[in-house]
Amino acid sequence: MNATIQTFDFRIYTDGGYSMCNNEGAWAFVIVDPTSGEIMNKASGAIRNQTNNIAELTAILEAIRMLPGGCSAQICTDSQYAIGVLSNPSWRPKKNRELILEIKQTWKNKALGLWFCWVRGHYGDKYNELVDSMCDDAVGYDLNAEYMKYKGK
Repeated sequence: MNATIQTFDFRIYTDGGYSMCNNEGAWAFVIVDPTSGEIMNKASGAIRNQTNNIAELTAILEAIRMLPGGCSAQICTDSQYAIGVLSNPSWRPKKNRELILEIKQTWKNKALGLWFCWVRGHYGDKYNELVDSMCDDAVGYDLNAEYMKYKGK
């Protein structure tokens, strides 16, 4: 059986985090050349009065805004929510509809070929760790500390 190997113009890693205690969070992305591993573009930003899911989706939106029209990209994220609402037609989002629509409209308008892959967060993936630390840098503290305390780690 022959397997088709998908090639992409870019590989994108995204992350978002949010602290309910501080009511602030951040998003981040890196766009990587899938052949060389060279970082082609990266950005991050802080957000307030939002949610973790909005932070995750914002990272994806900001990343695809940077892509040239007509290209293909694999988006690697640790957010199963983002993957579900953006790529699974059976997922019916009840929240964040405007942001999801904006992502899908940008995707369509730029004629992008996008594929999603899930990356286990906090598990040593080089670029996932990088975007996670970029989120922390955007707010000035460890956004995961609150979660780890809640989980008893």
